[in-house]
Amino acid sequence: MARREENMMTQAQRQRGWDDIDTQKSIDGIRRQIRSLGTHAGDEDAWLLGEVAKLQDEMMTLQFTVMRSLRDRGYEWAEIGRALGTSAGAARVRFARCETPAWPGA
Repeated sequence: MARREENMMTQAQRQRGWDDIDTQKSIDGIRRQIRSLGTHAGDEDAWLLGEVAKLQDEMMTLQFTVMRSLRDRGYEWAEIGRALGTSAGAARVRFARCETPAWPGA
């Protein structure tokens, strides 16, 4: 199933005119590494939990950065929601803090 999802993502990228194969290869590599960590989780000390939490924080930062870029380029909430497998409203709520400028005039 995971391989099919990866193939579908590549097809979706082609449909949008994306040709950044290196990005897809990097994402696929990260997925494999995460799965590998999961298979060895029982062998690790408690420090692994903290490291996973740090990775999760970094992924959330990346997700917000990508969303902000999409919004800046005119993507609608419906498109962002579809990419996340949710509704436009749910996506908007999820990223509400990113829609508000950090300072006046920003």
